[in-house]
Amino acid sequence: MATLEAARRGSWPAPAFFLLGPVGVSLFFVLSGFVLTCSAREMDAARSFWRRRIVKIYPSHLVVWGLIMVLFRGMGMPRPIIGAMPAPTVLGDAANALLVRTLIPLPQFGLAGNGVAWSLTCELLFYLLFPLLLPLVRRIRPGWLPVAAGAAAVAAWAVPVVSLGLGGPPFEQSSLPGASPSRR
Repeated sequence: MATLEAARRGSWPAPAFFLLGPVGVSLFFVLSGFVLTCSAREMDAARSFWRRRIVKIYPSHLVVWGLIMVLFRGMGMPRPIIGAMPAPTVLGDAANALLVRTLIPLPQFGLAGNGVAWSLTCELLFYLLFPLLLPLVRRIRPGWLPVAAGAAAVAAWAVPVVSLGLGGPPFEQSSLPGASPSRR
């Protein structure tokens, strides 16, 4: 919604537009972790887990990416222009196809490929870590799981809080440099 509004107005919408998005994304990732944990196979090897996840995600991602490339690169459909962001490059589009675009902090990659595929990159990182972390989580006694979950939440919040306490800048709310409403 925010990207469509930005394209229509030529600038980022009011900060209120962004309030519920991060909450929904966080909820989605937490639910995904819960479902993965509940459906994990006891004797599953990491390699077969990774293969199943890639086969489930990657083909549909490539179909959507291909359609977007036909529209933007093949038919010349204009992409949203946001602030002073440089035009997406072919290399940025290729990085998006490989689901590594958001791991490469170059401005010309910011709007490349399928913009919402950033979440798939996050999922792939979760999938890489999941078979390594699940055995550690299974060692936690059931009574201690709420404490472990609380400790994980505190640890996640500690990074931005410590950064602000040390005089660091507020974190961007967007993967696009300078696009965060808090930075205007």
